[in-house]
Amino acid sequence: VIYGYVVQAAAGSVAMVYLLAAIGMLLTGNSYGRLAEAFPLAGGGYAFVSRGLSRLAGFLIGWAMAGMYIVLLPLLYIFGAYALRAMLPAVPVQVWLLAFIVINTWANYRGLEVTRNILKYILGAELLIYLWTVIACLMAVAQGVEGAAFTPAPFYAPGQFELLAVMAGLSIAVFNFGGPEMLTTLGEETRGGAKTLGIGVLVAFVALGSLYLLLVY
Repeated sequence: VIYGYVVQAAAGSVAMVYLLAAIGMLLTGNSYGRLAEAFPLAGGGYAFVSRGLSRLAGFLIGWAMAGMYIVLLPLLYIFGAYALRAMLPAVPVQVWLLAFIVINTWANYRGLEVTRNILKYILGAELLIYLWTVIACLMAVAQGVEGAAFTPAPFYAPGQFELLAVMAGLSIAVFNFGGPEMLTTLGEETRGGAKTLGIGVLVAFVALGSLYLLLVY
């Protein structure tokens, strides 16, 4: 869903948008990694701001994080439900929404270990779909389907490049990078200590940026 809005806003320079987003999020990931090492506490941004600035600022950030989670999950449920309805029109959106709520509630009730195992299977499925899509795109380019070819146009096309359009797409594309910073909320559960957590956050942002850039190009 986010990718569709980026394509619409970026006026063709979609790879440039994701390249800039990846660079920005890499810097952000580096900051989160360093903060996780300095403050190896559960709470993520709340803990960092409370210890680094003040308890009042941390209090405000904590509520901002809670608000983000409250808004983000229902949006993900809605996006997912409509995507599944497009694949299976006979199943109402409300059924998918209820399924998401029940599964996530059950996983959270069972604890972190169960949630982690479920996420491993989800990640495996996502990577298979990703690989399938990339191979299909490479085959399309190799066969020249509808004039498909490797060109610099997704980064920069003379006469079509619009900086304002790229920045508009960038403001949307950053939503694709949500997630790795949430790892820092596990500051007290991570095996290997704070340094492992910091490296994990940074590696996650690098992986996301690379995967997105390859796919959109």
